Amino acid sequence: MKGSTKLFRGTVRKALTCTGAALAALSIIYLSEKNSELIPEGVGHGCEVEAAVIASDDAFFDLDWDNLLIEADALSGSSVAQSVCVTRYYIIVMENAAEDPNQPDRVTAYYRLPYDENGNAVRQFSRAKSVKDTDWEHCNGMAYNPRTDKVYVSLYTSLQGGNDGDVYIMNPYTLGYEDRIHISDAYNILGIGYDSAEDRYVIQTDGKGGYALKVLDGSFRVIDDLGACDPSPGRNFNDLCVCGDYVLNYPVTAGTGIGEYLNVYSLSRRGLVGTFPEDYGITDADPNTVETESVCELGQGEFLALVNLTTNEGNRKYRLYRATVPADFSVSVLTSGEGNAGGTTGTACRGGNYDLLYEAADGYRLTGIVINGKAVNIDGQDRNSGIYKVENIQSDQTIEVRFAPAVATQTPHPTEKTLTKERVKAGRESVKNMSSTAAVSGSSSAEETAGGKQSGGTGGDNILLRKMIHSVKNMIQGDLSVSRILKLSAALLLMALLVVSAIILKVDRVRKRKHRKFEERRRVDEALLLKKREEDIKFAGRISQMSYEELKDLR
Repeated sequence: MKGSTKLFRGTVRKALTCTGAALAALSIIYLSEKNSELIPEGVGHGCEVEAAVIASDDAFFDLDWDNLLIEADALSGSSVAQSVCVTRYYIIVMENAAEDPNQPDRVTAYYRLPYDENGNAVRQFSRAKSVKDTDWEHCNGMAYNPRTDKVYVSLYTSLQGGNDGDVYIMNPYTLGYEDRIHISDAYNILGIGYDSAEDRYVIQTDGKGGYALKVLDGSFRVIDDLGACDPSPGRNFNDLCVCGDYVLNYPVTAGTGIGEYLNVYSLSRRGLVGTFPEDYGITDADPNTVETESVCELGQGEFLALVNLTTNEGNRKYRLYRATVPADFSVSVLTSGEGNAGGTTGTACRGGNYDLLYEAADGYRLTGIVINGKAVNIDGQDRNSGIYKVENIQSDQTIEVRFAPAVATQTPHPTEKTLTKERVKAGRESVKNMSSTAAVSGSSSAEETAGGKQSGGTGGDNILLRKMIHSVKNMIQGDLSVSRILKLSAALLLMALLVVSAIILKVDRVRKRKHRKFEERRRVDEALLLKKREEDIKFAGRISQMSYEELKDLR
């Protein structure tokens, strides 16, 4: 019994391990599906989206900043929120406590999406966490790189000593300091931005470097110098943001009474293209206390501005305002099957519509339209040719138009599935007509098969495995989006687990069979030994009752 118990426990442990792994794989599918439904259009999975094509230089004129997303009390009456950036899951704000290396600054993260990094539902734009354990110098700028999944902080000051021209690296989840990168001994860095499309950084040097804009490659090597920038109408610069060909930053005008201004530069034209006044509609604070410290891109052509102010009641606060700019989004049209689809242009403006024209080839018909990975309702659409209107576009669009052969109206030929059913039916009739002798002779094998199923046979597993192989085949034939890749990986993991489980169960059955045979042999040997011992005892009893003469004769 002890050996049998061990085998049973081992089987249970293996089954539980496989079940746990299967549940983990299923959770990957569930969370990927769950999160894909929660991600707002145009936001994408962690800032990997390409920058929208800004309609023109004038797109930045008269921006509507009246959408207040976040408001928070300042760390103290003298602290200043210096920079903001958007990461995979958070909007991060850095607040300079004081120009003192002994006073740690505060880093606060707000939920960017309606769920956190673990897939749990949260209130979007609410505070997630706050950390105050590192002096980040003046923490004048931040940039998030989705490729490295790190935040890079431009310090501006170097009061600690030994960090002149450095960029600090922050963990985007713990908000803690990780390392530093040295850029130059000739200047400190005021602002920093990251261009995801080109995998490059743009920095702005401080006064020692002439307030110049420089371009760095993905390894932080300077590859281009756009030259000095005039801080007019201000006297210095705050943080910057890169959006495609444009670089946005705010000159420091606080206390001058002239309001806030946004400077816009072009990388390709290598210079300033416009200075635009900004109005946040703030009526509850002294205008002289209002200062825009940082700007970042929340989505395609959608920006956040970090504004410090002191209310009329004397409360020091910072706020995050959102604005969108007129932008053109790319529209990519793909087809599957025989047919043509497209539009008169490959772009669409924000909030506009796109007319998708399609025409099926002879013998084919429209079977589906998938936009950004989601199938749309095509009821009412002509299945041969027509126009489908994509409305209120807010991001790049990837459209797949699917065509399939039209169903022929003729007598259907027997399918493989029908033939299989007929074979099964014929087989069952054949079994019913078997002789009783044949049925008896086959009973042992039938019982063994049934016993195998009761002890964990793989018949059901094989059916499930075939279904999963079919699903994987369909997924491979489709577009490999992030969600589809996650599902494909989870499906392959489940298939592997089924195979491993079947092997484990087969090995356990073999072990149990050998164990049963061993137990049977052991019981037979014990019975023979007991019988022999009984015979020896009887023989010894007879000997004890014999006389000397009888013993002598026995010898």
